Amino acid sequence: MSEPRIIYVTDVRTGEETALLADEELPAALLDYLRERRRALITELRKLEDMLGLPQSIPARRRPH
Repeated sequence: MSEPRIIYVTDVRTGEETALLADEELPAALLDYLRERRRALITELRKLEDMLGLPQSIPARRRPH
């Protein structure tokens, strides 16, 4: 049987390190941060692909109006 995966998270404000089991739900602040980073990376990738004239690998979402 394999050992559980552990994720170490450091709070940049306090320097406090927390260990989480990979199966546990992530703290809300960390989840929000990761979602925002994902959005920023997707936006940057789209800009680079546009500058290079490449087809978009991640198409823009079609939002209903």
